[in-house]
Amino acid sequence: MTTLLITSDRPGVGKTATAAAIVSEVLDGGGKAAYLKLFPTRADPDVSYLHEHVLGGEEASAPAQSPGSSSSGDMGLEDTLVLAQQLSAGGHVVVLEGPALIPDEGNPAARVEEIVRKLDCRVLYVKGYSNAEPSRSGQPGGVAFGKHLAGVILNMVPPYRLSQLSGDIGTEGLLGAIPSDRTMASVTVGEVAQGLNGTWVVGEEKASALIENFLIGGNIMDGGETYFGRHENKGVLVRGDRPDIHLACLNTETACLLLTGGFTPNQYVHHEAEQQDVPLLVMEKDTIACAELLDELLLVPPVHHPDKTHRFRELLRSHVDLGFLSELLEGIA
Repeated sequence: MTTLLITSDRPGVGKTATAAAIVSEVLDGGGKAAYLKLFPTRADPDVSYLHEHVLGGEEASAPAQSPGSSSSGDMGLEDTLVLAQQLSAGGHVVVLEGPALIPDEGNPAARVEEIVRKLDCRVLYVKGYSNAEPSRSGQPGGVAFGKHLAGVILNMVPPYRLSQLSGDIGTEGLLGAIPSDRTMASVTVGEVAQGLNGTWVVGEEKASALIENFLIGGNIMDGGETYFGRHENKGVLVRGDRPDIHLACLNTETACLLLTGGFTPNQYVHHEAEQQDVPLLVMEKDTIACAELLDELLLVPPVHHPDKTHRFRELLRSHVDLGFLSELLEGIA
């Protein structure tokens, strides 16, 4: 077996989502998989999510020995590389998540190149789409992976640009272009509650449910059900003293109702939210301030959710040439 190192041009463009999807593909293909992360933080959420929710069960018993278990802090780089080699020799496909190749403290590109040479591993480069760059993503800038490069994935591409990129697939190492996606851009009700410092009134048991759309309730020109009925699986941000808008919203499919201004919902709204099984939260801040906090939360939505892993696997299968996996899976791909 072998090791696949996943890196990117900048943070937040899909390394962890790609790692989770590939580990799932390996396991479902009948192989053994391990996930390790270079330079993890203490109690790293990426490591925790992969080991608990993707590598769960007996198959995770060996790979789940995550860095950071020693009293001196995170596992050192050399120890991580030795563990990767041991797992690979034991028949695991080792998915190793590396840092983004951007200048920061030190030189991450040089460190990654050194690791690639030591492990003699393949490299998958995830590049975030940018309107300021040409369509061809090509080789990672300034990094000489050479024969080790499995290929480049261009992620978060606006759907209208996919057809323009189709002619580039297979050239300059480009394996595919993945469109931006509502599920991948979504956040959970619990993440919204935490980000907006909300107080739960109803539905805390649905904290893990994803919200794919957001609407602001106000002085709308359309009828309430027409306006709110435009989107399903939505969160609605609205002043807490507008029960007429709350009830109109609750007559449509709603993921959660976010009441601003610190107003306690009246008994009719409270009852209807319970009947419809719709989470109800109260925020002290006004609607504009909450909307600004929500914008910050949506800039880099967390990927630690089983539905997102499942969705990203679908996107990889539909838009990326996964032929490089055949070598990792020894023909099971």
